[in-house]
Amino acid sequence: MQSGQIVVNAQGLIQDCNAVLEGLTGQTRDVLIGLPVDSLFSDTSDHLDLYLDHLTLRHHSQLTPSVESFLYSELDHAPVACLVLDSEGQVLFANPRAAHLLGYTAQRLQELSLNDLSVKTTTTIQATNQTEWADFKTQSGEAISVKLDALTYQVSVEDAGNQGQFLFHSLVFLRQASDLPWAVIRACSFNQFSQESDTILTLLKHSQKALTPVRLTAHFVINQPGFFEQITLDISPVPSLIDKNEDLRHQHSLLEMTMEVMQDGVVQLDRTGHVLNANPKAQELLGRSKEHLLGLNLEDLLAKSNDDYQFPNWIPANHVGVLQSLMDHDPENFWLLLRQLPHPILGFDGQKKLRFINQSACHLLGADEEQWLERALHTLVAPQAQVQLERHLKDLAQGNWDTAPTELTWLRDNYTNLHCTSVFQALTFGSQVWTMICLNNSIEELKSRAMRNTQNIEWSVVRSDGDLTPVVLTVAPLRQTNSGTITGVVMTLKDMREIKEKEADHVRMVQKMEQSQRLDALGQLAAGVAHDFNNLLGVVQNHAELVEMKLGPDTKAAKNISAILQATTRARDIVIKLNGLGREARKTEEVVEVFDLAPVIEETKGLLTASLKGIEIAIEDATPLASAVKLQGDSGGLQQVLVNLCVNASHAIGERRDGRIIIYTSRFRDSRVRVAVIDNGSGIPKDTLARIFEPFFTTKEVGKGTGLGLAMVRSIISKMGGTVDCESEVGVGTSFIVTLPIANA
Repeated sequence: MQSGQIVVNAQGLIQDCNAVLEGLTGQTRDVLIGLPVDSLFSDTSDHLDLYLDHLTLRHHSQLTPSVESFLYSELDHAPVACLVLDSEGQVLFANPRAAHLLGYTAQRLQELSLNDLSVKTTTTIQATNQTEWADFKTQSGEAISVKLDALTYQVSVEDAGNQGQFLFHSLVFLRQASDLPWAVIRACSFNQFSQESDTILTLLKHSQKALTPVRLTAHFVINQPGFFEQITLDISPVPSLIDKNEDLRHQHSLLEMTMEVMQDGVVQLDRTGHVLNANPKAQELLGRSKEHLLGLNLEDLLAKSNDDYQFPNWIPANHVGVLQSLMDHDPENFWLLLRQLPHPILGFDGQKKLRFINQSACHLLGADEEQWLERALHTLVAPQAQVQLERHLKDLAQGNWDTAPTELTWLRDNYTNLHCTSVFQALTFGSQVWTMICLNNSIEELKSRAMRNTQNIEWSVVRSDGDLTPVVLTVAPLRQTNSGTITGVVMTLKDMREIKEKEADHVRMVQKMEQSQRLDALGQLAAGVAHDFNNLLGVVQNHAELVEMKLGPDTKAAKNISAILQATTRARDIVIKLNGLGREARKTEEVVEVFDLAPVIEETKGLLTASLKGIEIAIEDATPLASAVKLQGDSGGLQQVLVNLCVNASHAIGERRDGRIIIYTSRFRDSRVRVAVIDNGSGIPKDTLARIFEPFFTTKEVGKGTGLGLAMVRSIISKMGGTVDCESEVGVGTSFIVTLPIANA
């Protein structure tokens, strides 16, 4: 396929183009001629990164004066304006293009500072690979608007007086609106300086369609360093990349659809732990729409708990305590893991002597493990990096147990220098504290393993209304294939609400079963005690009656004898109730009757209206004729239950003038009827509510209650095949709910 061609003049404007380019851009030749070539390409920071890589300059890398001189020589020929500033903003270097743009000589610019040149202050100089518009002054005093791209880098000063000192410089590029895009600038520099391929991949804009991947080759005519008369650009579409983009879009679409239908919540986080995406289930669990979730931090979503130490393991950019986490997780296999890791790691004891080095580190440093062990840390680091090393060790000593990834110069076994990323971490095991150093990308591998160790963790997520939703969290790191850097994380949230509710129901059922078994055991014990106690009461009563007959009613002791007989009578009543409990435990068969519920309720109301003065007693049906049912059992026993519950309600109401008791009936679809006795009394405290059905438990004063009333209520209702429950709130009132099966007759 024929390639598109563009001819660009020294001002960066299109002078001519062929028909192929018209098709690639969707614009006619007449429209294209005169446009800035910058308008045709997607000019991203990635192209700036690649250009800086070509200049052998990387963020945080160390430069020596000799290397910096080489950098200046390259920048002299760059077809883009460039300044180098020190940490105070003083101009250290200006290439011909910058001098021409600002109207100064390069030597004069080196006498000025950023404040002398900039009309308005900008923070971009302190940024890395960011673009921002700023106004600069020319020598004539005119303000010109330029695009700023800046990179801060570190310089190592190696002269005798300043050995090991580090300075920070800023590399600043100035570009006007019609200036060349970075893809073209990079293509020009490749043709002149690079031994690599002279083609650049970039994206070409179309007036109506999506961006098109193209291969760019630049040929230009230089009239002086940093300036050109004309550039010819060859632009060839790359069908394989187009097909690949289509495949990626298709795969992305499938991934989105998969996330949409997943039953678990899925949240994608970036490297700093901020939300990039969330599927519908995650939105439901978190009670937030996707728009409100985007940009939130992980800590905004998870409830605080005693296990907050696990938070750092779920945020890719946070390397705090990664090695310590791996040690704590599996101390027995920790050192074997590091030894087998295909990434370089060094370990130094408290005296900073090398005690551990894996094979990957040996290969990287050209080291022999046996010869290197016991060597001091400072002997392994280049002289110009000693100050930086001491700073890291000081941070560790002050409790800053790990450092951000930074470039450090190491001495290989052949005494050559090796610049590589180094991360310092403290590791505590037993009584020892070691200094561990992870080289190159090993910290990313360790971070990935630490993240995978924190799986299936029970937690609660915070909804927008502040409520908590129980979930089980699982995380998986997203990593670049070539470098292994963790770019983000996928977190799944398994909904545990239904399971937690079932667990709570199970606990309640177990508690009720335990209470029932405890009450049955008490009933059996009470029945046995009652039998023996009844025999003793008979002896006491018989002898008391004989003494009364012999002494006659007119003696002084007659009154005492009468009190003994009254006490024995009351004791016999208690024994009868205890026997009733015992009969329930032994499941003694009794004669039952079929009776109507409504008359029992009406008779109970009639009995209580006369005795409970000042308390309103009402009968209410949830639905018409709710009480018009037949029950099977002891009608007298049921009436005793209702009377007992109403009398207890009156005691709870006390002297209140607005006291009210409601006998409330309702029907169930499964052939059951509910009779509730509801009062507006003082209510029952929670700690008391759990024990009210226990025999002999009472809150009444001594002599005013036996503690068998509600136990008997439960006993009678159980014999009829029903249940009795209680709901109460202090200061509001109490409801006793009796549920009974409806008779078939």
